[in-house]
Amino acid sequence: RFAKLPKGQRAQCVQSFAQFTAMNLDERQQFLKNAERWKLMPSEDRRRWRELVQKVPPQPPLPPEIPPLPPGLSAPVATNKS
Repeated sequence: RFAKLPKGQRAQCVQSFAQFTAMNLDERQQFLKNAERWKLMPSEDRRRWRELVQKVPPQPPLPPEIPPLPPGLSAPVATNKS
């Protein structure tokens, strides 16, 4: 079946397997549990989920990482004291 897929879909499969193998054991177990739940879901519900996910706008990028403070300095902390 894999050999019959178009080149782009084969590349996507390989990338997905790479992501799966990069997961830790707990993440893999959770993924497999979710995959089993997906398989048991009625096809109409799966179709609706696919449509919903396609409509969700992409998340904005995360802000750049804040560099650490120099040694000896601490970050100011907000309190409710006057």
